[in-house]
Amino acid sequence: MATEVIARIGKTANNLAACVEGVDGFLCTASTLEKLRTEIEEGIKFHIEGLMEDGDPIPAAFKGEYNIVYKWDVESLMLLPRHLYLVGSGTLNGY
Repeated sequence: MATEVIARIGKTANNLAACVEGVDGFLCTASTLEKLRTEIEEGIKFHIEGLMEDGDPIPAAFKGEYNIVYKWDVESLMLLPRHLYLVGSGTLNGY
């Protein structure tokens, strides 16, 4: 079973920003939700590769399969298409 990794999404004055639980110092920004999603996915992979190259321990959540679960603050949630608002589990298809 895949581990759930939480990405917290927030809106700034000019962009969207995300941090990922369990990845110290991880922060990315982008101008759109789709770009932010790409930045998160690529950033996690880059971080894990860096840990491996440096011989540092890999966090348990990233040792096997993992799914990114997006948690939105109210302002960023308002940017989602209206038909996605009703998803109750915190995961959104395609996001």
